[in-house]
Amino acid sequence: MKIKKFIWCIFLFLLTSFSSFTSPAREAYFTDPDGGVFKSNVFSAHLKQRNIFDAEISRGNLIISRIQDDPLAEMKHHRYCQKFKGLPVFGGEVIYHIKNDFVAGITGKYFPIKELNAVPALSREEAVEIFKSHLQKEGLKVKTEDSSLIIFPSEDRQYHLAHKITLEKEDYYSMTGIIDAETGETLFEFSNIYFDESAIGLGLGYHGSTFKMATTKDPIGHYYLYDEKRIRPYSHYTYDNRTGYIPGDLDNYWDNDGPIVNAHVFVGLIYDFYYLFFDRNGIDNSNLTTIVNVHNTEYSDNAFWNGESINFCKPGKNNQQNAAAFDVVGHEYSHGVTQYGPDLVYAFESGALNESFSDVMGTTAEFYWFPEGSGLYKADWYIGEDASPYYKTSGNRNLADPNSNSQLEDSRFPDPCHLIQQYYVPFEVDNGGVHLNSTIYGHAFYLLAQGGVNRVSGIYVNGIGIEKAAKIFYRAWIYYLTKTSQFIDAANALLQAAYSLYGSGSNEYFQTIRAMEAIGWIVN
Repeated sequence: MKIKKFIWCIFLFLLTSFSSFTSPAREAYFTDPDGGVFKSNVFSAHLKQRNIFDAEISRGNLIISRIQDDPLAEMKHHRYCQKFKGLPVFGGEVIYHIKNDFVAGITGKYFPIKELNAVPALSREEAVEIFKSHLQKEGLKVKTEDSSLIIFPSEDRQYHLAHKITLEKEDYYSMTGIIDAETGETLFEFSNIYFDESAIGLGLGYHGSTFKMATTKDPIGHYYLYDEKRIRPYSHYTYDNRTGYIPGDLDNYWDNDGPIVNAHVFVGLIYDFYYLFFDRNGIDNSNLTTIVNVHNTEYSDNAFWNGESINFCKPGKNNQQNAAAFDVVGHEYSHGVTQYGPDLVYAFESGALNESFSDVMGTTAEFYWFPEGSGLYKADWYIGEDASPYYKTSGNRNLADPNSNSQLEDSRFPDPCHLIQQYYVPFEVDNGGVHLNSTIYGHAFYLLAQGGVNRVSGIYVNGIGIEKAAKIFYRAWIYYLTKTSQFIDAANALLQAAYSLYGSGSNEYFQTIRAMEAIGWIVN
């Protein structure tokens, strides 16, 4: 398999601006089977870059979009979206990392656009019809608030005036297309549905376990599966997708629908995990109202986040009830966290990172709430092992040993554990391999947390424990990645996260380097 030698990025940088901050000065390289290397200057430090970005902020070409509090590192992270002639630049985002009122670093992607015609030849309505024709699906409606005129940097380093169009159907289908505003060409497309393969009441779950549940009692004594900031500080509604209603019960003992019980309970526990482990307040860190739909009949053997709600589908030929798998619930919840964090585009490498971090957080939450072991509701390194009527590891992603499993029907093509095994497939195949390639960084997390040897590189990593590893991955994911981050960006973000948490001389930082080397990066 030929390895990509060039990952497109105009500026990929880290800037230091005060003398007491010492850069880790690490650069990540990817080994090519033919002997070449790829280099990314993530940790180059040049004051003139800071001046450039400060000037762009003053000119209105970098607009503050969000300020993220980072209490663990006593930092703030200011995210700026790039604009050109008042139009957003897709993927253009610069992050100022602030500590003690000083700029400790700058990361992100910035595109030096010099000139571009900002008057579209095609109207938005024409672009909508072009994208509808491209998708060839009946009943699509345009999501007006998510459709706009943008600047799109393509991989050939050309800049296109383009219409960003989002088309959707009910709550289970949503696609965004970037349509060239001059030629009508579909330059890029991605899904907004993030699929995976997969009073206090008492409820009986799918596997027979009993759980406490947050419910609400109405004036006439009926109980319902919702909580409006009474038990937890956010509103949580669970619906039966078959009826469109929130289920009710007379005695607050829920023993007739195990999947609904599991989904309702597990989403609440995932909220608790994020709060207790990362001091995060819900999906958007501001206690976003969370809607859960169970028994979706449009798809089977699956679960997904659609940008607004968490959805669990009916069992199909594989007899999977994903609402019963705690790590899958955490995985889908984490797709929502991604949307309100780096918002990784759900295609190709950025989409694989989207999936990877959901696997990592779903697994970490499982280890937080359940004892380690093998069997139903035990913490392990498989994804979705509790979704079947019995404990089942075959066919599921295995972060400990990805090569032991295959998400493809042909087992000759195992899940990758190393960059050299990465699958290069078109968008039509798994959105460009978002699930197929997700295990590379999921395995890196396993090595960093638990320790072990990568099958391909033979490099051993001495594990630092799941708590420290998860905090490194969380920081890299939430504070350092951007919408179009690639695998190289994740490698460098993880190094920077480990450095900022534990320092350049720490074992945690060294083992993070080893984990990146184990999956195929050369770190100097």
